[in-house]
Amino acid sequence: MAHIIPCNTAGRDAALEPTFYTTMTAPVVVDLQAISAVVGRVKTCDRWGIIDRSDGKARTVFVDPPEDE
Repeated sequence: MAHIIPCNTAGRDAALEPTFYTTMTAPVVVDLQAISAVVGRVKTCDRWGIIDRSDGKARTVFVDPPEDE
């Protein structure tokens, strides 16, 4: 489980267009298996921009180590 606070992006998709936000929505708890990508953020001009490169070419993958380790 993960506790996340989504960004209020007014419906914009940061993977498709430059996306900025100034507020967050209500916190939620989600199953980690439901997360398909990890994004970053950067503050500029008193607002936050989302860095999202999950355009289908790269995805975050969590794998268990081999049992012999």
